[in-house]
Amino acid sequence: MYQAGNGDAFLLTKDAPEPCAILIDGGYPVTFKNSIRSDLESLAAKGLKLDLVLATHFDKDHITGLLEFFKQNGKADAPKIIQVQQVWHNSLRSVTAVPPQTPRTLNAGDKQILQAICQRGMPVPVGTKVPSEISARHASSLAALLLGGGYDWNMSQGRSRIVEGMHERFSDHLSIEVVGPPEERLDKLKARWLSAMRKLGFTGAVVGGPEFDDAYEFLCTYDDLRSAVDLAPKQISSSTSDELSKAHEPDTSLPNGSSIAVILHMMGAKLLFLGDAWAADIYAYLSQTYVCDRPVLFDVIKISHHGSASNTSVDLLKLVDAPVYIVSTDGGGHGHPDFSVLKAIVERPSTYQRRLYFSHSTPASRRLKQYASLNSLNVEINENANNWIQIN
Repeated sequence: MYQAGNGDAFLLTKDAPEPCAILIDGGYPVTFKNSIRSDLESLAAKGLKLDLVLATHFDKDHITGLLEFFKQNGKADAPKIIQVQQVWHNSLRSVTAVPPQTPRTLNAGDKQILQAICQRGMPVPVGTKVPSEISARHASSLAALLLGGGYDWNMSQGRSRIVEGMHERFSDHLSIEVVGPPEERLDKLKARWLSAMRKLGFTGAVVGGPEFDDAYEFLCTYDDLRSAVDLAPKQISSSTSDELSKAHEPDTSLPNGSSIAVILHMMGAKLLFLGDAWAADIYAYLSQTYVCDRPVLFDVIKISHHGSASNTSVDLLKLVDAPVYIVSTDGGGHGHPDFSVLKAIVERPSTYQRRLYFSHSTPASRRLKQYASLNSLNVEINENANNWIQIN
C-alpha cells in the first residue's frame, strides 16, 4: 500500500509457483514518481510483468498516478518501465461501445467546448494534502494513452465494459471476479455526462475519439460542472456519529458508483478491493452470489472510499469479514476515514485477531488505537503502513 495522499494505490505480487503482479490505481503523479516507479523497475529487472493494471474509476486521487505511469511507459510493445499484459478501465468508449467510424467534422462551437474541457484537465480539490506539482493539468485521458500506446484494454481496445458478474482467469493461480459496478451505474453516468455536455452548449453527436475520452474523464471529475445536471452529490464530510447505523448516509456520486470492485483469487487467498464503490451495490451482488448463514470471509478487505461512512453499511459488514483490513488516505479532503466505520469493524466478535493497516496516521486511526486499548479488543493497528503487507 502506497502513501498516496488522500488517494489509492496498491501493488499486489506473488512469487510462486507462478509469479504475478497487479497494480490497482496509482494515486497522484507524485505517488508514481516517488514510490511506484522504483517498485515496477525492480519487478521488471526480475523478468516480471504487470498481469493487470486496474483503474477503478477516474477520480484524480486514483487515476492521475496511472496517467503518469502510462505516459512514461510508452508503447505496449516497447515499454520503457515494465510490460503490461492487460488494463481494465471503463472510459467513454467502454460504456458507449461506439464502433469505429469515419471521422466526422465537428462544428466550431463543439470543438471549442471539447478543447476547453481538455485544457482544464483534472482538478485538485482545496484542502488536500498533496504536493503542488500534481496540480499541473493533464492534456490526455487514460483512455487516450491506452489507445495510443496499443495496450490490451478491457479485452477489446477498450470497447467492452468491466461490470459485475464477470470472471477472468489469468492463470491457474490467479483469477478475478468483478463485483461491481452494475451496468446501470455506467449507463446513468454516461447519460448524465451527455446532459452536462448539452448544458455547456455541445450540439453534435458523440462520435468517439481521444477528445471525447478526455472530455468524459475530465468533466465528470469537476463538481461545478457535474452539479449542473445533478452529477455531484452533496458534500459528505466526516460523520459526527460514532455509530455506523446513524452515520451511514449512502453515497450518491455516480463516478464513485462506477468503481470497478473485485475479488482477487491469488494462490488460495481471497482479497476484496472495493475502490470507491457504493455499499448497496456490493451488498446486493455478494448477498445474491454467496448465500450462507455466516459472513463471507476474505483474507483482505480494502475498505471503500477511504473508510467513508457513506460507502460502508451495517448490512455490508454483517455480510463480509476479514483478518486484514486496509484503509488508504491521509485524512485530506473530507476527513476520512470515519471512526464509526472503524469502530463497527473491530467491535464484531471473532475467533481471530484483526489487523488494520492505514496508509497514514489520521485522527480516526489514532482514536481507534486508544479505543482498542481501552476495550481490550483483539486488534492490531498499523499506521503509516506504506510497505509490503504479507498475507499468509
